[in-house]
Amino acid sequence: MGWLNNLLRNDKPEATEEIPIVGQNTELYAATYETHEATKIEAKHSERMKQVREEKSKKEKEADGLKLVIDQAKLECKLCSNPQGTLKVNLDTPTTQDKKTATVAEKDVKSLLFTGNCTKSPNSASPCAAVMQTAEWKDTGTLKVQDKSPLLLKSTIKCNYGGIDITITDCGQINEPDNIEGAGAPVPVPDINVDCIVEFIPLSSYTGDFGFDWLDWDEKDTLLKSQGIDIANLEYVFDKSKLEYTPVATTPSLKNKIKNDFTKQKMNVPYYVPWLSMLPTQGDIKMNMTCKPVISGSDISKNILTFEKNDYYQVIIDGNINEAIQHKPTTAPKEITIKCIKPCAETDIIVKTADNKIVGKIRAKGNIKVYNLPVRLVCLVKDTPSKEAEINQLISDFKSEGIVNYLNKNSLNQALIQTSVEIDAKYHLAFNESQWAGKFYDKTKNCFTNRKDSAGGKVSYIDDDGEEQKDRDYEHVLDKFLRDYKEKFEKNSPKFKGIILFVTNIEKDPSDKEGGVSRTTPVNFREAIIFKPNLKDKSTYAHEIGHILGLTHYFWRDAEYNQSLNNLKIGIIQNNAAIGSREANIKISESNIKIHDGNIKEYEEYQKKHPNYYKANPTIDKFVKDQKSGMQKELKEIKKSQEEIKAIEETLVNQENNLNVYKSNKFKFKETGTSNIMDYSVKTNYYSCWQWQLMQNDVLKFYGNII
Repeated sequence: MGWLNNLLRNDKPEATEEIPIVGQNTELYAATYETHEATKIEAKHSERMKQVREEKSKKEKEADGLKLVIDQAKLECKLCSNPQGTLKVNLDTPTTQDKKTATVAEKDVKSLLFTGNCTKSPNSASPCAAVMQTAEWKDTGTLKVQDKSPLLLKSTIKCNYGGIDITITDCGQINEPDNIEGAGAPVPVPDINVDCIVEFIPLSSYTGDFGFDWLDWDEKDTLLKSQGIDIANLEYVFDKSKLEYTPVATTPSLKNKIKNDFTKQKMNVPYYVPWLSMLPTQGDIKMNMTCKPVISGSDISKNILTFEKNDYYQVIIDGNINEAIQHKPTTAPKEITIKCIKPCAETDIIVKTADNKIVGKIRAKGNIKVYNLPVRLVCLVKDTPSKEAEINQLISDFKSEGIVNYLNKNSLNQALIQTSVEIDAKYHLAFNESQWAGKFYDKTKNCFTNRKDSAGGKVSYIDDDGEEQKDRDYEHVLDKFLRDYKEKFEKNSPKFKGIILFVTNIEKDPSDKEGGVSRTTPVNFREAIIFKPNLKDKSTYAHEIGHILGLTHYFWRDAEYNQSLNNLKIGIIQNNAAIGSREANIKISESNIKIHDGNIKEYEEYQKKHPNYYKANPTIDKFVKDQKSGMQKELKEIKKSQEEIKAIEETLVNQENNLNVYKSNKFKFKETGTSNIMDYSVKTNYYSCWQWQLMQNDVLKFYGNII
């Protein structure tokens, strides 16, 4: 009826406005007429200009809507208690304005960063990151970036949990005019031609008291080091298209992917801005600042360096702060002090020359949000008369070694994570060594073992989620600990939201070479165990908690680890095929139901017209009953297939989550070749900047909250 309505609306001509006649005074009439005509012209002009402006505004909005979206773009979800969010681009893509271009790949909580709670959740208590369930991006670009459609300012993505669209309010791009007119006030153009650059590096006495990640490179932009480690130690980079770790030896250019985690400053020489992560309350930190000439051997002492005014961070050199600094550089390292004076969003600490040229930067990660990670300490001892004394000794040693202080000031703090450890002697397990012997305990060696089938077969057990794990080579003693803990402390009480940290005065079977154990998968795994030999090794605690928070080892044992990755990929393929098979069965059943239903309707119509025919042919009734029975059978098959699909989809979600762990842990170095806490080196005290983000995401999603 739309065409008829249009006709009805348009069949009446517009009424013309009459000019009032004012008596017989023609002069007055002419003046009035002229004034009236002028008013009409002005009104029409005003209306026309309004339409022009509206049309122009519409076109500008349409043009803006087509702008490419880049890393750190701004988002909005009206159901979030803090509606403003940030888009983090995790896929390695070409840059726009020196930032990675966003694509449809960015659609999970690791990309859509909101700090508030979902007001649609019960009592608005659930963080958006914990309940967000997104669909696919809409209104995206047509060109391809890394074989994926790019996001545009007009693009939206629906949160299925909240039922509304998440929108992009700022694409992240900055307007950069091609030329600047000379008229009006002059606009300063930054001078990027510098004769020296300033680099930053932690002191040799660094103990992990702040997070710092940096690169070293040469004048040809060749990557030399990552966090002070020779880039030659980088062995593998995860290829998301092939879903495998690709050897750098076969594709040397892969090492440059590390650069994607850093901003490249615009200069006449390469410069990658390092990352700094500081708690807002931790006080002063110290590091070295080194000035390097752009042309080797040239004199840089003619420069005077100062730091730009900053409302959040103070840089102190020789007692002077920020813009009051007047430092005459040499090539020798200069110790500087940095202090965070109040929390802030991500910001830059900028060093300049006297003529206002930027020669160095530090990018300070936003620290408005500090992440609380609840931990419960559980002591594990043998059930003997001395068990209480042993439990108290474990607790005493944990305190005297300063483990909590180390976690909060020398490791997890790098990711702005603070642990709150619940220490109470009532949380303990005392096992009967006779009952455990031959399964999880070796009485002769006085050590824990993994349970294996005595005949060399497979074993099954129930995991923390209540799921049966079948056909396993062994059941790790870790699963036994958690099962007994749940039986004792969570059978009639709420599940503890946080990490269960077991400490024990018994070692693990020496042949297993395990000083501590935890897991990255399943992604919500919540338990770690520290065995006797490593009770005083502080880094073991940070290493095992790192696993719980989504970090795999910083190295890659090709033969050993590839099997797990391949099994996971095969499982995903098989489960997708299984879903496809059942969906096909549902379609067949639905087709059969239509046939049965058609036969029944045909019978009913014929019966109305020929009732005596069916009375004379009683076998027809059996035919109808068979059709109805067939329909019920097909309906049962559909229900069965739907239930199986649901179960497979749940498994598939877990598998995809586990695969994302590999995708996220993208770089692998030589074993013991770095100082990363997830390595097996003698001295480890660093997490990488990308590891900070992974840990923060897992704290919010599974274990803790924002302080």
